[in-house]
Amino acid sequence: MTPGRLRKQLNLTSGAVTACLDRLERAGHIRRVRAAGDRRVVYLEYAEQSRSLARSTSGRWHTAPTRRADASPPANWR
Repeated sequence: MTPGRLRKQLNLTSGAVTACLDRLERAGHIRRVRAAGDRRVVYLEYAEQSRSLARSTSGRWHTAPTRRADASPPANWR
């Protein structure tokens, strides 16, 4: 994954993605790795300890129940 591809998938500005990636890198979750053939290309890689965390939590996002934004709130919210 490159920062540009991530930006397009998330529909964010390049500045917003850079700021987020800077924070993730400082926290030790990702690394920026230059391509061997073209030093202008940067790939994002999980840091090893974060890879297992991402695998263990990614299924939760896909299986979490969703609700339409314009739907009425559940009865117990009132």
